[in-house]
Amino acid sequence: MIQHGEEFKRGHHWPVELMCRVLHVSERGYWSWRSRLISHRERTDMKVLACIPEHYSQGLGSAVHPERPP
Repeated sequence: MIQHGEEFKRGHHWPVELMCRVLHVSERGYWSWRSRLISHRERTDMKVLACIPEHYSQGLGSAVHPERPP
């Protein structure tokens, strides 16, 4: 399963303490968030977002379906 904060696991660019202070969140809350699994909704959103560029390019930049008039 994918977890929140995967990008941070690849290597912190900033210390967690500093990030939490700047973002006004607790370190305990950060570590709790980071250890949670990604929800079904977030996985679905990620799949949809991954498809947008392909569908956009197939529609030649149009947001309208090519077979349906606006």
